[in-house]
Amino acid sequence: MHAMTTITGISGSLRSSGYKFSSDDYSHSQLQISKFIKQNPKGLFANSEISLMAALMGSHQKGDVTTKIVNLRDYFKGSKPPKKINKLKNIINYSDGIIISTPVYFGDYSSLIRKFIELIRSDSKLLSTIKGKMVCILTCGAKRNGGQETALIYTLIDMLNLGFIGLGNGPDSTAQYGGTVIAGQKGTAFEDDLGMKICISTGRHIAKVAKLKRLNNIELKPVIHFWILQEKKRLASDLVMPILNRMNKKGAKTSIYPLYQEKIAACLACDICPTKTDGNKSHCKINLKTDYFFNKKQEMIKADIIIPTLVSSVKNKDVISVYKEFIERTRKIRRNNYQFTMKWIVPFILLEVGSQEHLDFRMITSLIRHNTMIYKPIILYLHKGKLLNLYEVHKEFHTMLTIYHTSFSGISKQKDQCLSDYYIPFGY
Repeated sequence: MHAMTTITGISGSLRSSGYKFSSDDYSHSQLQISKFIKQNPKGLFANSEISLMAALMGSHQKGDVTTKIVNLRDYFKGSKPPKKINKLKNIINYSDGIIISTPVYFGDYSSLIRKFIELIRSDSKLLSTIKGKMVCILTCGAKRNGGQETALIYTLIDMLNLGFIGLGNGPDSTAQYGGTVIAGQKGTAFEDDLGMKICISTGRHIAKVAKLKRLNNIELKPVIHFWILQEKKRLASDLVMPILNRMNKKGAKTSIYPLYQEKIAACLACDICPTKTDGNKSHCKINLKTDYFFNKKQEMIKADIIIPTLVSSVKNKDVISVYKEFIERTRKIRRNNYQFTMKWIVPFILLEVGSQEHLDFRMITSLIRHNTMIYKPIILYLHKGKLLNLYEVHKEFHTMLTIYHTSFSGISKQKDQCLSDYYIPFGY
């Protein structure tokens, strides 16, 4: 095993420069990188490469990290067969974390990123070795609100489904979905100062977590909470029980929280939550003793793995849901310096064929903002009262627990190393 943590940047730009990067190119300050870019001929670098340079600069700041940029254009050239593909596979295999940077094409990632994903999908050995590796995403669009966030989410979802563990950018910036940059003309990304800072935060965050994962030699029994947020005639409750029992036999400590039965008041969007009072605590105006967040909040933050569980039905009859109220009220937990930091989020959706609520996407995009780690959604398909893939669901839960046990079981105990000094309130 190589001694240093390795973070690899993957550029999915068709305009990549062909420049052969060395670690010196992104081991300096943001100002030095800007000067380096300016000193080169206009338009030398693609904006995706500049975004990666900023991110890998952030990774270098964590020390004992080796970094590199890979241009997918060097491997995939139009309709021609890919070149030196074993070299690319080896780079992926020996990386502890991968940062993918893509330009935005109509709100989605580039064709080169698609070929990269297809490469991994087509190789069973590669699929096996990437399980549990971490990934972050950077996107660059020509305009503000130019599709950067949709491209981030689509790329993240596809990488999760391959087996990667998803991270966002760090809490020292905004703790969102990853890096978003505004740049149209080639070679101008460094002019977006906020975008560069968020890319730096993204690189810093994945390096920090990757280093903690490498140091992890603690095998603890994970505490797992199933949050049943949307239910239909106890369908989720009854199906979760055998999954829970199997996990207990594997050494986990599991609990079911039938939150759909609880009284959860809607967030008031008041002026108290963003205010620090009583030391470093954030307060909530809702103080009803019957409210779940008033008297049981402390239970929620004890979990290592959180499994938000929801039934998605074609017809809403008999569906009981508190998921929107619940997610909104976790705002207080986020503003209390990210109390869900480094917890795993594993969305579990019982999906009736024909339903299109996309609750798996929504759980990911809501809960990654808590500075968490995202495992791919597990979906149990239902059709006319039949469970279509129950065996595969049990197998996926087993795989998830195995990866956590072998590589991540001590990381949540070191979560303070993944926090900023305080929550930074960007806006309200």
